[in-house]
Parts: sequence; C-alpha cells; structure tokens
Amino acid sequence: MRLQATDIVLALIAAVTLCCCSDDTCYDNRSAVPSVFFYASGTTSQFKADVVTIGGIGAPGDSLIVDSTSASKCALPLRPNVTQSRFFIKMMCVTGGDTTFVTDTLTLSYTPLPYFVSHECGAMYYYHIDGAEVTTHNVDSIAITNADVTNVTRETLRIYVPTE
Repeated sequence: MRLQATDIVLALIAAVTLCCCSDDTCYDNRSAVPSVFFYASGTTSQFKADVVTIGGIGAPGDSLIVDSTSASKCALPLRPNVTQSRFFIKMMCVTGGDTTFVTDTLTLSYTPLPYFVSHECGAMYYYHIDGAEVTTHNVDSIAITNADVTNVTRETLRIYVPTE
C-alpha cells in the first residue's frame, strides 16, 4: 500500500486538529467579589441585620445590591477601572422604641490585578483590598479579614453592628 500526498496531508491535518482541540467550555467561577459579613459588635457572632439596603455610590446604571428584610452577608462588586469604590448601607435602627433608618458609607480602596485564567475562560480581575473605611452612624466598625479577593468565595470584610 502506497500513501499518496493527499493522504499524508489529511493525516497531518487530523493530527494537528486532535492535538490542538480544546473544550471551549469554561466552568470556572469568573467573579472575584469581596464577601461582607455582618457581626454583632464586640463578638465573633454573625448578625442578621433587619431591613437592609446596600448599593453603590457613583456606580453606573442600577447599583442596588441588597434590598431585603434581613441580611447577614452580601457581595460587593468592584470596578476594575478605578481603585476605590463606595457603597451605602442603610439599616433599620430601633432606639428606645423608635424606629429609624440610618445610612452609613463604606469606602473600599483596592488594587485591581489582571489575571489570565485560561484560553477557554479568558481573563478576569482579582483585587487586593488596601483599605476599608466606614462611617459610624449605625455601623460600629469594619475589619478586613482577607485582603486578597479571588474567584474563591470567602469572607473578606466584617462589618460590626450594635445589636442593642
């Protein structure tokens, strides 16, 4: 049996195609967002805040992130084209039988870090939280528990709220 040139060319094309083929499906989580958890002030106990509204300040489009009757955590999306994002946190506050709604402002300073995932998944941004500040109208304080924000879901920030 004698191979012809066309048979050799077809065999080479098939070999190259099989070697270079990839599954164009990307199953990786491509969202790197800080996870924020509410804690009761002065404790290590998670806290479920009543009537919480959280949104971005100066963010383009609809910036409402949470609008709930109660929440113990949330994820805050960061913009890769800036190094600081601000959010409002509006919570119900009961003092001496009076119910009011108090708004605090959370400011996150960060460094966007481009990250190449793979040919199939492309690129995304990771972030390093450089600093966090919060007004203390209703929120007691804030703590950075993990400054590196990747596509692995884990606690990034703790917001401490008085419970009494």
